[in-house]
Amino acid sequence: MDFSHGIDPLERPRAKIWKSSFQNPNSRHSSLISTHPFNHSLQLLLPFTSQDQKSQLSSIISSSLSQPHKSYFYNVLRLNYRNIDAFVDVICEAISRNCVVRAMAIKGIQDPIKMAVCNAHFIMHINQSMKFRLGMPCEKIKSFYERDVWCVDVDMSKAKSVNREQDMEKANAHDDHRMMDIAKDDNTPAPDGQPSSATTTTPTSTATRTPKPTIADPRQPGLISRLKWALQRWLHETHLQIDFVLAIENQHGEPMELDLFTTHKFPLKRVQGFGDPLKLSLPKKFFLPKIRRVMNAHEQPHEKLRWEHTMKGIMNYVGIAATGAHRFLKTTNSDGKYDDPFFVHNLYGAFEPDEYVQCRGGFFVNMSGLVPPSVVQNVLNELRKHYSSLSAEDSHQDELWYSVLVTGFAESPVSWRHYNHGTCIGEENDYLLIGLSGEDESYLSFQCLNEYGSECQ
Repeated sequence: MDFSHGIDPLERPRAKIWKSSFQNPNSRHSSLISTHPFNHSLQLLLPFTSQDQKSQLSSIISSSLSQPHKSYFYNVLRLNYRNIDAFVDVICEAISRNCVVRAMAIKGIQDPIKMAVCNAHFIMHINQSMKFRLGMPCEKIKSFYERDVWCVDVDMSKAKSVNREQDMEKANAHDDHRMMDIAKDDNTPAPDGQPSSATTTTPTSTATRTPKPTIADPRQPGLISRLKWALQRWLHETHLQIDFVLAIENQHGEPMELDLFTTHKFPLKRVQGFGDPLKLSLPKKFFLPKIRRVMNAHEQPHEKLRWEHTMKGIMNYVGIAATGAHRFLKTTNSDGKYDDPFFVHNLYGAFEPDEYVQCRGGFFVNMSGLVPPSVVQNVLNELRKHYSSLSAEDSHQDELWYSVLVTGFAESPVSWRHYNHGTCIGEENDYLLIGLSGEDESYLSFQCLNEYGSECQ
């Protein structure tokens, strides 16, 4: 991609995103194991210019939220050295029954990229082990990139550090005995490139190393033993007890209780998938920007793309999810010019606010609880259909951007919002959903639930 017009967008200055009223106060570890482990809050700011639009939007939101959606119990599991065996047994049994396991590691890491890497490594260990043991495709275990899986941070203060080494030695001694028992009955062939169980030996090393707790050797017979070894090592490296969110579905997509798969006792907290579906409030009057495109000096008039095509391109390029809403509302600098470097220096040329349109009001739509992304997707699809059906006359403003601000997803999956359009590390995640009207075609461009490059028609 050519960045000759200005700075690389991945190196642009990071803008602070609104945090005050949208920060989730219950996203710490204490709430995870308490009465309501997940307390997400989704807020949509939907502008309207008339009472008719107000009634229409209220009806659309209510009907879209009332449509059927999955509402099953997630199982919050505290994983430590003492229940690795039971954890792996549950996954093995579920997959052998042709079920899909959704596993989400919840870690005490504030950096979302590091958290993503740790989760990816864990899923990789499970997928590889299950593939060789049961012959199941890797897709049987869904990673944290799936839409119906969420992650939250764990309070770092809950990590054990004082007696960590002693706890590890005791736990490993227990796990070594269990793994050897499993290895006696596990005759599964080893993966390609590794010695079989009959010929496996543990080489000795004369190199001097710093003493550390004993961890079971992954080359001992039994692929499940290797998986448990991988989990042990992973927990050792993180220096944390890991909480997991487990959800199991059968081949028909129906939720299944964890108790059906194991007799082991887990420190579980079951969480229903949705709650407190809708609250409406009306904010004060506010302004929305009407944007016009400024052609570059080297451009020819006939090269100018149609407005809606240009805006689809710029929205895909910018990445709605990585752009704070206030950046669109930014006025001017001391010289009276709109000079946000991300919008002035970009592949598509500069964009400037042409005017600000005052809206009579808007909805703050609040949804709390564990809000599945499928529910959000349904709401946004209905809103897209509504805005796309509006003509220029209905919109009351030619080429008006219908702005829909979605906030409250600081704990949502991070993969898509770090892919090719910058990051908002350590900041509250928000989405600005833009609808265009007044041309031959209208669009509501959003990427909050879509991979980069996929377009919502």
